[in-house]
Amino acid sequence: MKINKILKSFIPVAEGLGKMLGEDYEVVLHDAKNPENSILHIENASLSGRKKGGPLTDLGLFLIQYYNENKVKYLVNYNANANNKKLRATTLFINDENDDLIGFLCINYDITKAEKLKMALFENEESINYIKKLLNQMTETRDLDTNYENKSETIPKDFEELIDDYIHNAQKKMGKSISELSRSEKIEFISILDKRGFFLLKGSVEELAKKLGNSKFTIYAYLREIKS
Repeated sequence: MKINKILKSFIPVAEGLGKMLGEDYEVVLHDAKNPENSILHIENASLSGRKKGGPLTDLGLFLIQYYNENKVKYLVNYNANANNKKLRATTLFINDENDDLIGFLCINYDITKAEKLKMALFENEESINYIKKLLNQMTETRDLDTNYENKSETIPKDFEELIDDYIHNAQKKMGKSISELSRSEKIEFISILDKRGFFLLKGSVEELAKKLGNSKFTIYAYLREIKS
C-alpha cells in the first residue's frame, strides 16, 4: 500500500512517542483517506487490541466531516474507552500542503493505574495537595467539544466490530431492532448512519444490506432519497 509522504514522516514520531511515554500510552497513526484500513502504525497496541491495517473509529469518521466544516487542528484530553479501560485521548489532525485532512495522530492514555493510586492516596485526609493536583491532571478527561452525538469515543478492535458498533448505536437511537423497522424507519436509520460517517467505509453498503435484509441497490436508493 502506498503511503502519503507526509504521513510516512510521522511514523518515527509515533514510534518515538510510544517508546518515550510507555505501555500506558497507545500511539496510533491513521490515514484518513483509507478509513477501513487506516492504521499505518501503532505503538503499545495491547491497550486496545488493535493492529496495523485496522479501521478508524466512528469518531474518526465523524471528524473527517467535522474538519471540513471547522478546520480544527486538534482535540485534547477527551473521554474514550477500549477493552473496558477508561482512556484520556488526544487527536492531532494532519494536513497536506493544500490544508486537506490526510491523517490523525492519536495518543490514548490508560488512566486505570493513576485512578487507583489517587483513590488509595485520598483515603488519607492528610494526603499531599500537590500529589492530588498532579493526579487530577493526569486523569482529567472532558466530553468532546464537537457536535458528535456521543460523549466519548469507543475504539473497536477491527472492521467487523466497528460495523457492529454503528448498527448497535443506530438501533439504540431508533429504540427498536433492525427487523422491526418499517420502510420510513429504515430511511431514518440510514440517515443516522450517514450523518455519523458510516458510508465513508468501503463495503459499508453491502454489510448494511445484509443486516437489513435488502439489496445494496435498495440501500443506494434510500441514500439518494435522503440526499434529495
